[in-house]
Amino acid sequence: MMPLRGEGWGGGSMTGIGSGRLLVLPALLLLAPVAGRADQPAPADAPRVKLLAPGRAPLRALRYSAKEGQKGVMTMSLNMSMEMSLGSQALPAQAIPEMRYGLGYQVTKVDPQGDIRYEFSLQDPEVTSGPGVSLMVLEAMKSNVEKMRGLRGHAVINSRGLVREADVVMPEGADPQFRQLLDGMRQSFRQLAAPFPEEPVGVGAKWETTLRISQNGITLDQVAVSELTSLEGESGRLGVTLTQKAEPQKVQTANMPPGTHMNLSSLTSTGDGETAFDLRQLVPVKAQIKLHSEMKAGLQMGQDEQPMGMKMHMTMTMTGK
Repeated sequence: MMPLRGEGWGGGSMTGIGSGRLLVLPALLLLAPVAGRADQPAPADAPRVKLLAPGRAPLRALRYSAKEGQKGVMTMSLNMSMEMSLGSQALPAQAIPEMRYGLGYQVTKVDPQGDIRYEFSLQDPEVTSGPGVSLMVLEAMKSNVEKMRGLRGHAVINSRGLVREADVVMPEGADPQFRQLLDGMRQSFRQLAAPFPEEPVGVGAKWETTLRISQNGITLDQVAVSELTSLEGESGRLGVTLTQKAEPQKVQTANMPPGTHMNLSSLTSTGDGETAFDLRQLVPVKAQIKLHSEMKAGLQMGQDEQPMGMKMHMTMTMTGK
Protein backbone atom coordinates (compact mmCIF):
# COMPACT_ATOMS: atom_id res chain seq x y z
CA MET A 1 0.00 0.00 0.00
CA MET A 2 1.36 3.37 -0.90
CA PRO A 3 2.45 5.20 2.25
CA LEU A 4 1.54 8.73 1.22
CA ARG A 5 -0.09 10.73 -1.53
CA GLY A 6 1.72 13.48 -3.38
CA GLU A 7 0.10 16.29 -1.41
CA GLY A 8 2.22 15.47 1.63
CA TRP A 9 5.42 15.15 -0.34
CA GLY A 10 4.81 18.52 -1.93
CA GLY A 11 4.80 20.24 1.44
CA GLY A 12 1.04 20.34 2.01
CA SER A 13 -0.91 19.03 4.96
CA MET A 14 0.15 15.52 5.94
CA THR A 15 -3.04 15.01 7.91
CA GLY A 16 -5.61 16.77 5.77
CA ILE A 17 -6.08 16.00 2.09
CA GLY A 18 -3.30 13.40 1.85
CA SER A 19 -4.23 11.17 4.78
CA GLY A 20 -7.98 11.59 4.45
CA ARG A 21 -8.00 10.40 0.87
CA LEU A 22 -5.56 7.58 1.40
CA LEU A 23 -7.79 5.78 3.88
CA VAL A 24 -10.58 4.83 1.47
CA LEU A 25 -8.26 2.85 -0.79
CA PRO A 26 -7.84 -0.50 1.00
CA ALA A 27 -11.43 -1.74 0.73
CA LEU A 28 -11.71 -0.69 -2.89
CA LEU A 29 -8.43 -2.40 -3.65
CA LEU A 30 -9.60 -5.61 -2.01
CA LEU A 31 -12.82 -5.64 -3.97
CA ALA A 32 -11.14 -4.90 -7.29
CA PRO A 33 -7.63 -6.31 -7.38
CA VAL A 34 -6.98 -6.16 -11.15
CA ALA A 35 -8.09 -3.41 -13.49
CA GLY A 36 -8.82 -4.01 -17.17
CA ARG A 37 -11.73 -4.57 -19.53
CA ALA A 38 -13.56 -7.87 -19.32
CA ASP A 39 -13.25 -8.49 -23.08
CA GLN A 40 -9.49 -7.92 -23.19
CA PRO A 41 -6.61 -10.16 -22.07
CA ALA A 42 -4.90 -9.33 -18.77
CA PRO A 43 -2.17 -6.68 -19.10
CA ALA A 44 1.47 -7.73 -19.05
CA ASP A 45 1.84 -6.40 -15.51
CA ALA A 46 -1.15 -8.32 -14.14
CA PRO A 47 -0.50 -10.41 -11.00
CA ARG A 48 1.53 -13.55 -11.66
CA VAL A 49 0.71 -16.53 -9.45
CA LYS A 50 3.30 -19.28 -8.97
CA LEU A 51 2.50 -22.41 -6.98
CA LEU A 52 5.37 -23.13 -4.56
CA ALA A 53 3.95 -26.26 -2.88
CA PRO A 54 0.64 -28.10 -3.57
CA GLY A 55 0.00 -29.08 0.04
CA ARG A 56 -1.43 -32.33 1.38
CA ALA A 57 -4.09 -34.49 -0.27
CA PRO A 58 -6.95 -34.25 -0.91
CA LEU A 59 -6.27 -31.50 -3.48
CA ARG A 60 -8.94 -29.28 -5.06
CA ALA A 61 -9.11 -26.13 -7.17
CA LEU A 62 -10.15 -23.10 -5.11
CA ARG A 63 -12.82 -21.15 -6.99
CA TYR A 64 -15.34 -18.48 -5.97
CA SER A 65 -19.02 -18.98 -6.73
CA ALA A 66 -21.95 -16.57 -6.49
CA LYS A 67 -25.58 -16.21 -7.52
CA GLU A 68 -27.25 -13.26 -9.19
CA GLY A 69 -28.86 -11.02 -6.60
CA GLN A 70 -26.47 -12.11 -3.84
CA LYS A 71 -25.66 -9.26 -1.44
CA GLY A 72 -22.91 -8.74 1.09
CA VAL A 73 -21.09 -6.08 3.04
CA MET A 74 -17.56 -5.72 4.34
CA THR A 75 -16.89 -3.53 7.35
CA MET A 76 -13.40 -2.16 7.78
CA SER A 77 -11.34 -0.33 10.37
CA LEU A 78 -7.97 1.24 9.61
CA ASN A 79 -5.45 2.45 12.18
CA MET A 80 -2.27 4.29 11.20
CA SER A 81 0.65 6.14 12.76
CA MET A 82 3.38 8.07 10.99
CA GLU A 83 6.85 9.43 11.74
CA MET A 84 8.65 11.90 9.47
CA SER A 85 11.92 13.78 9.20
CA LEU A 86 12.87 16.79 7.06
CA GLY A 87 16.57 17.58 6.78
CA SER A 88 18.11 17.05 10.20
CA GLN A 89 14.82 17.71 11.98
CA ALA A 90 12.72 14.79 13.23
CA LEU A 91 9.07 15.81 13.23
CA PRO A 92 6.80 14.63 16.07
CA ALA A 93 5.06 11.31 15.45
CA GLN A 94 1.53 11.84 14.17
CA ALA A 95 -1.43 9.86 15.46
CA ILE A 96 -4.01 9.50 12.71
CA PRO A 97 -7.70 9.04 13.58
CA GLU A 98 -9.18 5.59 13.08
CA MET A 99 -11.40 5.28 10.04
CA ARG A 100 -14.32 2.87 9.82
CA TYR A 101 -16.69 2.21 6.96
CA GLY A 102 -18.67 -0.45 5.15
CA LEU A 103 -18.50 -1.52 1.54
CA GLY A 104 -21.67 -3.15 0.29
CA TYR A 105 -21.93 -5.21 -2.89
CA GLN A 106 -24.59 -6.92 -4.98
CA VAL A 107 -23.96 -9.54 -7.68
CA THR A 108 -25.71 -8.47 -10.88
CA LYS A 109 -24.53 -11.17 -13.32
CA VAL A 110 -22.81 -14.58 -13.32
CA ASP A 111 -21.83 -15.91 -16.76
CA PRO A 112 -21.32 -19.57 -17.74
CA GLN A 113 -17.52 -19.16 -17.66
CA GLY A 114 -17.72 -18.22 -13.99
CA ASP A 115 -17.10 -14.47 -14.28
CA ILE A 116 -19.02 -12.53 -11.62
CA ARG A 117 -20.19 -8.93 -12.05
CA TYR A 118 -21.11 -6.92 -8.97
CA GLU A 119 -21.77 -3.32 -7.97
CA PHE A 120 -20.33 -1.84 -4.78
CA SER A 121 -20.89 1.30 -2.70
CA LEU A 122 -19.24 2.96 0.30
CA GLN A 123 -21.46 2.95 3.40
CA ASP A 124 -21.40 5.09 6.55
CA PRO A 125 -17.79 6.31 6.60
CA GLU A 126 -16.74 7.71 9.97
CA VAL A 127 -13.61 8.95 11.71
CA THR A 128 -13.04 8.42 15.42
CA SER A 129 -10.57 10.15 17.70
CA GLY A 130 -8.00 8.40 19.87
CA PRO A 131 -4.96 9.05 22.08
CA GLY A 132 -2.70 11.73 20.68
CA VAL A 133 -5.04 12.85 17.87
CA SER A 134 -5.29 16.61 17.60
CA LEU A 135 -8.62 18.36 17.01
CA MET A 136 -7.26 19.97 13.82
CA VAL A 137 -6.30 16.58 12.37
CA LEU A 138 -9.65 15.06 13.36
CA GLU A 139 -11.69 17.84 11.74
CA ALA A 140 -9.60 17.73 8.55
CA MET A 141 -10.12 13.99 8.28
CA LYS A 142 -13.86 14.27 8.88
CA SER A 143 -14.16 16.89 6.14
CA ASN A 144 -12.41 14.68 3.60
CA VAL A 145 -14.30 11.53 4.60
CA GLU A 146 -17.59 13.28 3.92
CA LYS A 147 -16.49 13.76 0.31
CA MET A 148 -16.32 9.98 -0.02
CA ARG A 149 -19.95 9.46 0.92
CA GLY A 150 -21.81 8.09 -2.08
CA LEU A 151 -18.73 6.55 -3.69
CA ARG A 152 -19.76 3.59 -5.84
CA GLY A 153 -18.61 1.46 -8.73
CA HIS A 154 -18.61 -2.01 -10.27
CA ALA A 155 -16.24 -4.87 -11.01
CA VAL A 156 -16.11 -8.17 -12.88
CA ILE A 157 -14.01 -10.96 -11.32
CA ASN A 158 -13.26 -14.47 -12.48
CA SER A 159 -13.61 -17.50 -10.23
CA ARG A 160 -9.96 -17.31 -9.10
CA GLY A 161 -10.39 -13.76 -7.79
CA LEU A 162 -8.78 -11.86 -10.68
CA VAL A 163 -10.76 -8.78 -11.71
CA ARG A 164 -11.44 -8.47 -15.43
CA GLU A 165 -13.02 -5.03 -15.26
CA ALA A 166 -13.42 -2.34 -12.60
CA ASP A 167 -14.52 1.26 -12.35
CA VAL A 168 -15.39 3.89 -9.74
CA VAL A 169 -18.14 6.48 -10.24
CA MET A 170 -17.44 10.05 -9.17
CA PRO A 171 -19.61 11.28 -6.27
CA GLU A 172 -21.80 14.23 -7.16
CA GLY A 173 -19.95 17.53 -6.76
CA ALA A 174 -16.50 15.93 -6.47
CA ASP A 175 -13.71 18.53 -6.60
CA PRO A 176 -10.81 18.26 -9.10
CA GLN A 177 -8.37 16.82 -6.54
CA PHE A 178 -10.82 14.10 -5.52
CA ARG A 179 -11.40 13.31 -9.19
CA GLN A 180 -7.67 12.85 -9.57
CA LEU A 181 -7.68 10.42 -6.63
CA LEU A 182 -10.41 8.31 -8.24
CA ASP A 183 -8.53 8.29 -11.54
CA GLY A 184 -5.60 6.87 -9.58
CA MET A 185 -7.87 4.24 -8.02
CA ARG A 186 -8.81 2.95 -11.46
CA GLN A 187 -5.14 2.23 -12.09
CA SER A 188 -4.38 0.83 -8.63
CA PHE A 189 -7.02 -1.82 -8.01
CA ARG A 190 -4.45 -4.63 -8.34
CA GLN A 191 -2.45 -3.73 -5.27
CA LEU A 192 -3.94 -6.10 -2.71
CA ALA A 193 -4.65 -8.88 -5.18
CA ALA A 194 -4.52 -12.37 -3.67
CA PRO A 195 -5.86 -14.65 -6.41
CA PHE A 196 -5.99 -18.42 -6.03
CA PRO A 197 -3.57 -20.55 -8.10
CA GLU A 198 -4.75 -22.36 -11.22
CA GLU A 199 -3.65 -25.74 -9.84
CA PRO A 200 -5.51 -27.87 -7.26
CA VAL A 201 -4.20 -27.38 -3.70
CA GLY A 202 -4.58 -28.79 -0.22
CA VAL A 203 -3.82 -27.73 3.35
CA GLY A 204 -0.21 -26.58 3.56
CA ALA A 205 -0.14 -25.28 -0.01
CA LYS A 206 1.92 -22.15 -0.70
CA TRP A 207 1.81 -19.81 -3.66
CA GLU A 208 3.50 -16.54 -4.58
CA THR A 209 1.75 -13.57 -6.19
CA THR A 210 4.01 -10.95 -7.78
CA LEU A 211 3.07 -7.74 -9.53
CA ARG A 212 4.41 -4.33 -10.44
CA ILE A 213 2.43 -1.35 -9.16
CA SER A 214 2.51 2.20 -10.51
CA GLN A 215 0.65 4.65 -8.27
CA ASN A 216 1.02 8.36 -7.47
CA GLY A 217 4.17 8.59 -9.57
CA ILE A 218 5.98 5.66 -7.89
CA THR A 219 6.64 2.25 -9.43
CA LEU A 220 7.28 -0.62 -7.02
CA ASP A 221 7.32 -4.42 -6.98
CA GLN A 222 5.13 -6.39 -4.59
CA VAL A 223 5.46 -10.05 -3.56
CA ALA A 224 2.79 -11.81 -1.48
CA VAL A 225 3.23 -15.39 -0.24
CA SER A 226 0.01 -17.14 0.79
CA GLU A 227 -0.25 -20.38 2.76
CA LEU A 228 -3.46 -22.40 3.03
CA THR A 229 -3.58 -23.24 6.73
CA SER A 230 -7.04 -24.86 6.81
CA LEU A 231 -9.77 -25.94 4.39
CA GLU A 232 -13.12 -27.51 5.22
CA GLY A 233 -15.92 -27.51 2.69
CA GLU A 234 -16.16 -23.99 1.21
CA SER A 235 -14.33 -22.31 4.12
CA GLY A 236 -10.63 -21.91 4.71
CA ARG A 237 -7.88 -19.77 6.17
CA LEU A 238 -4.80 -18.18 4.63
CA GLY A 239 -1.65 -16.83 6.21
CA VAL A 240 -0.06 -14.05 4.13
CA THR A 241 3.31 -12.31 4.15
CA LEU A 242 3.85 -9.20 2.03
CA THR A 243 6.91 -7.31 0.83
CA GLN A 244 7.19 -4.22 -1.38
CA LYS A 245 10.26 -2.52 -2.80
CA ALA A 246 10.82 0.50 -5.02
CA GLU A 247 14.08 1.24 -6.82
CA PRO A 248 15.53 4.81 -6.83
CA GLN A 249 13.45 7.02 -9.13
CA LYS A 250 12.23 10.54 -9.77
CA VAL A 251 8.69 11.17 -8.55
CA GLN A 252 6.52 14.02 -9.75
CA THR A 253 2.75 14.41 -9.38
CA ALA A 254 0.27 17.05 -10.44
CA ASN A 255 -0.20 18.07 -6.79
CA MET A 256 3.41 19.19 -6.35
CA PRO A 257 4.22 22.89 -6.77
CA PRO A 258 5.87 23.88 -10.09
CA GLY A 259 9.58 23.11 -10.14
CA THR A 260 9.27 20.55 -7.32
CA HIS A 261 9.83 16.81 -7.44
CA MET A 262 10.99 14.01 -5.18
CA ASN A 263 14.10 11.90 -5.69
CA LEU A 264 13.15 8.58 -4.13
CA SER A 265 16.15 6.73 -2.69
CA SER A 266 14.33 3.73 -1.26
CA LEU A 267 10.89 2.51 -0.26
CA THR A 268 10.35 -0.83 1.47
CA SER A 269 7.31 -2.37 3.14
CA THR A 270 6.84 -5.60 5.04
CA GLY A 271 3.65 -7.04 6.44
CA ASP A 272 1.81 -10.15 7.49
CA GLY A 273 -1.74 -11.17 8.21
CA GLU A 274 -4.43 -13.82 8.14
CA THR A 275 -7.62 -14.19 6.13
CA ALA A 276 -10.64 -16.41 6.72
CA PHE A 277 -12.55 -16.94 3.46
CA ASP A 278 -15.75 -18.55 2.22
CA LEU A 279 -15.80 -19.41 -1.50
CA ARG A 280 -19.50 -18.46 -1.62
CA GLN A 281 -18.69 -14.91 -0.45
CA LEU A 282 -16.77 -12.26 -2.42
CA VAL A 283 -15.22 -10.54 0.61
CA PRO A 284 -13.23 -12.03 3.50
CA VAL A 285 -15.18 -13.52 6.41
CA LYS A 286 -12.50 -11.91 8.58
CA ALA A 287 -9.04 -10.57 7.78
CA GLN A 288 -6.31 -8.54 9.37
CA ILE A 289 -3.02 -7.28 7.98
CA LYS A 290 -0.26 -5.27 9.61
CA LEU A 291 2.12 -3.29 7.41
CA HIS A 292 5.28 -1.32 8.14
CA SER A 293 6.71 1.04 5.49
CA GLU A 294 9.91 3.09 5.37
CA MET A 295 10.85 5.68 2.79
CA LYS A 296 13.95 7.79 2.17
CA ALA A 297 14.01 10.56 -0.40
CA GLY A 298 15.16 14.06 -1.28
CA LEU A 299 12.63 16.83 -1.87
CA GLN A 300 13.95 18.85 -4.83
CA MET A 301 12.79 22.48 -4.93
CA GLY A 302 14.60 24.33 -7.71
CA GLN A 303 18.32 23.84 -7.12
CA ASP A 304 17.88 22.85 -3.48
CA GLU A 305 17.28 19.31 -2.25
CA GLN A 306 16.13 18.58 1.27
CA PRO A 307 16.47 15.02 2.68
CA MET A 308 13.30 13.52 4.03
CA GLY A 309 12.24 10.21 5.55
CA MET A 310 9.05 8.55 6.65
CA LYS A 311 7.97 5.51 8.66
CA MET A 312 4.39 4.33 8.69
CA HIS A 313 2.61 1.61 10.66
CA MET A 314 -0.82 0.38 9.60
CA THR A 315 -3.27 -2.20 10.91
CA MET A 316 -6.31 -3.02 8.78
CA THR A 317 -9.16 -5.26 9.95
CA MET A 318 -12.04 -6.47 7.77
CA THR A 319 -15.20 -8.46 8.47
CA GLY A 320 -17.58 -9.66 5.75
CA LYS A 321 -21.08 -11.06 5.81
